[in-house]
Amino acid sequence: SNEENRGIYYYDDTYEFESSTDDVNAYFLANSFSEFLSMVEN
Repeated sequence: SNEENRGIYYYDDTYEFESSTDDVNAYFLANSFSEFLSMVEN
């Protein structure tokens, strides 16, 4: 559904995080781009 696809995610394609695997390498950051920008600016 659209609700499942909403938000800003970080895709760790180079496996920078120790917890990243082939199955788990996308990390939720924010619900919207505006929310993401607000987090970056602060």
